[in-house]
Amino acid sequence: MREKTTLILCHKISQIPKLVEYFEQNDCIYVVSDHVKCDNLSKTLTKLGKNFLKESEVRKVLYQLLKIVE
Repeated sequence: MREKTTLILCHKISQIPKLVEYFEQNDCIYVVSDHVKCDNLSKTLTKLGKNFLKESEVRKVLYQLLKIVE
């Protein structure tokens, strides 16, 4: 239930997929959210011609993620 509440509260943040539906069945919680079309990290690195990220690049990505979940 807490996850549902959190997702509902985050609906205004464009970087977080929108909650479409939520239901419980057989003691399990199912959350259906919008599909976000994007590349995974491996594909992104390939497009950039890299095999890995530098520490400064990782910090930049993590900072962007932290701004979303603040």
